[in-house]
Amino acid sequence: MLVVAGLSSCSQFNSANESHPDHAADSDGQHFTRMDVASMREYRDGRRAEFAESLSQSQLSKQHQELLATAMAKTYVGIPVSSYTETNQFVGVDKDVSEETENWKVTDTGYLQGETDSTNLDLRFTAPFFALPLSAYLPETGRLLEESDSKATFEFKIDIGKHDDTIANMIFSLSTNTAWIMQISTIKSTQSPESVILKIQPPTYDSPEPKLEALSLEVRYSYIDSCECFAVTSDSVEIELPEGYEEFVEPGLRTSTATYSNIVCDQPLQYLLPDLEQPLFLDE
Repeated sequence: MLVVAGLSSCSQFNSANESHPDHAADSDGQHFTRMDVASMREYRDGRRAEFAESLSQSQLSKQHQELLATAMAKTYVGIPVSSYTETNQFVGVDKDVSEETENWKVTDTGYLQGETDSTNLDLRFTAPFFALPLSAYLPETGRLLEESDSKATFEFKIDIGKHDDTIANMIFSLSTNTAWIMQISTIKSTQSPESVILKIQPPTYDSPEPKLEALSLEVRYSYIDSCECFAVTSDSVEIELPEGYEEFVEPGLRTSTATYSNIVCDQPLQYLLPDLEQPLFLDE
């Protein structure tokens, strides 16, 4: 299954802040920063400042820049020591549905452990706590897509070429000669994130090559009281391949959806921030 999985680099954290986050490593040498609530909020405020600075390049109003920067920064919290249930559902071209559920635990030693799987995964694969990388979108292309009394949705173009992750390149190679856009929906009263959609825009010109019919990713956020932060409660991928696109791949529409429930953070709150040089845009 494909998920958006942008974890921001720990190197962006200001080591001179007053909260003095702890740096640690697991038994495999994976380094991460351990933050308390105060440190997490300082880290989040730093991301907000970066968003606000970049959005000054856009034609959005100051009010909309403030709303968007504040909302998106709230997705940058690291990975809380927590437990949650993940349910994955896949619908194939033939409309057959398969589903599986797993209970996960994020340990304070920097591992992701499954209830029925003894394998320890590193934190780069952790959902539902992930955010979109700051470098993904082109701020100067930002525009207000729609607005109501309660919500505002913004749209940006995306520069995929900024990401060198191998898996990301494999996925984006499916969408050759297409443009990518990001749509961010926010809740105005709380200046919080509601959803992010990334999707392709097929070219308007004719091409002899088969075109990818659809490729989109949607992430939805909710506030988790026990974690004092926002988390992803669902992410979904939709891909539609045309006839003749791949020799051994059946054409048609496929969808994959992951939902995250029973999200509970350990007390006292701890947030782990892996040392990644670049945010991961897509994972598998």
